[in-house]
Amino acid sequence: MHVIIDAVRRRGWVFAMVGVGLAAVGVATATLAASPFDGSYSGPTSRERGDTGTCGAETSEAKVTVLEGKFTYNWYPAFHVVVTVTIEPDGTVTGQQMWGRGNMVKVTGHATHTTLDAMFESTYCSRRFALKRAG
Repeated sequence: MHVIIDAVRRRGWVFAMVGVGLAAVGVATATLAASPFDGSYSGPTSRERGDTGTCGAETSEAKVTVLEGKFTYNWYPAFHVVVTVTIEPDGTVTGQQMWGRGNMVKVTGHATHTTLDAMFESTYCSRRFALKRAG
């Protein structure tokens, strides 16, 4: 009988902990709010500074997906320099990522509900993004 009571007590404790865990997941999910800028954007980019060998083609196309007010972009694929870019509630676009020995890429710009304009700048290159929201 003592063993059964202990098992029930332990199982009750486990169920209580599962309940607390599920409640925490519910709270965490509630805090992940969608941003009014969430969606897919695509369009042209243009190299403003730098050469083709280091900074890529003069013009290219880009596509990004904004989720919870953020997106990532692989600035320098050869070295896998991925920049996380944030869009603030007022539309301000910012981001930065260190790479290599003291190199940094910075992102500035502005978003509206239909456009995403950003400038990516590093020591050797700069590229302007003029993207439009799909749909």
